[in-house]
Amino acid sequence: MTEASEKAEIQSTANKVRITGGESQPVNDLLNRCIVGKFQCQADETPSLNNVRRWACNSWKLAIQVKVYAMNDGYFMFELPSKVAAEHVLTGQWIWRKMKLGLEWWKPTIGCWPAEIRRDWVWIRLLGLPMNLWSQKVFKEIGDICGGFIETEEETSLKNHLHWAKIKVRGDGERIPREVEVTCDGFTYTIPVWCEAPVTVRLSEERREEKGKYPVVNTQDQLLQKIKEAQPAKKVMGTWGLQVRGPACKWA
Repeated sequence: MTEASEKAEIQSTANKVRITGGESQPVNDLLNRCIVGKFQCQADETPSLNNVRRWACNSWKLAIQVKVYAMNDGYFMFELPSKVAAEHVLTGQWIWRKMKLGLEWWKPTIGCWPAEIRRDWVWIRLLGLPMNLWSQKVFKEIGDICGGFIETEEETSLKNHLHWAKIKVRGDGERIPREVEVTCDGFTYTIPVWCEAPVTVRLSEERREEKGKYPVVNTQDQLLQKIKEAQPAKKVMGTWGLQVRGPACKWA
């Protein structure tokens, strides 16, 4: 927990939580010395957390070991010992196995998708799927129920673990059921479904009133270009896996 978040006030009603008073970061706050980065590669080529940790410590040669955390959408967060050290790292060009690492300061919207953007596919996990149901035929049937089967994750196909089966399905995740029932050999299994939909973000009413503070993306082409530059996407079904709800989007 950061110093700023400890001082924040939290109020909740129904399914909404409102946090106030934690926006300004003290000079020595944790997030003021954190940078985030993403390797310019396809999702299936993203290095593991252990590889990135070893590489960062060896490449940046810091007296105090840098802390590295894996985030969503292929991002990594690097906690440096000081803001000066973070600034030094940001000025360099860093490459891991011919893949360039793009770095920037941490900000609240890192790893989030604008609320105006909709993906046309999501990954889902079938938690605790019994081994006797572990087959491509079953995956396809469940995938079709959840919007339309696209593919099975490699780790699932190889059975590297049996905690869950992970498959990609069509849609933005809004209509994914919380569970599915499968009847086989006299038993009915209720299987929890976990949808890996991304966090979305939009400006709050207070922020919308602050004119000129946030750039506005006015067209679909500009918005899609910004997404492509920030998050290299694997082409799926002839698209970039993105759909735009509206013609305009505010981007923090």
